[in-house]
Amino acid sequence: MSGDPDSREQIMQAAFEALATHGYADLTVARIADEFTKSKSLLYYHYDGKDDILRSLLDYATDQFLATLDAESTDDPAANLREFVDQLLPESPSEDVLTGRRVILELRGEAVGNPDFRATFTAMDDRLRDRVTAEIEAGVERGRFAVADPETAATDLTMLLNGALLESATTDHDITEQARATLHARIDALAEGVDE
Repeated sequence: MSGDPDSREQIMQAAFEALATHGYADLTVARIADEFTKSKSLLYYHYDGKDDILRSLLDYATDQFLATLDAESTDDPAANLREFVDQLLPESPSEDVLTGRRVILELRGEAVGNPDFRATFTAMDDRLRDRVTAEIEAGVERGRFAVADPETAATDLTMLLNGALLESATTDHDITEQARATLHARIDALAEGVDE
């Protein structure tokens, strides 16, 4: 959606709130519009339907997450990777974080049978994996990591992270601390074999 960035942000917030309240199956554009404070015609003007809005929500959430990482980025690739993990698996997640996980997971479930959602999640995961790959490549270039294949190492990290997010959102297991420790150990292992 081009135009007023405040309107886009408000539409995305309205979509998130409506999805969190009603779930995907009971979500309608009208219910999103109920959460939107500006002219409801904006929704119909810019989006073809609820799936179009929700795909935009996933893109927006990815943009916001990567912008947060950019704002906190340092010249230490290992620290940046730990921050990536800690942002997605915080020690004490807020209610908003837990709701966000549930919402994303519900939409990810729709990707099983919806090719448009599948394409959106593929693009989202690719962007996150590319970010991890770039940090690993930066670590290799700076002599901080000894990694033959940064892309494979990034895939391993993001696969573990996605598994941890899935289990933490769909079971009563409290695996966050263990998952974070495992991922941090994997990040530390990227430096094995580097001469100090």
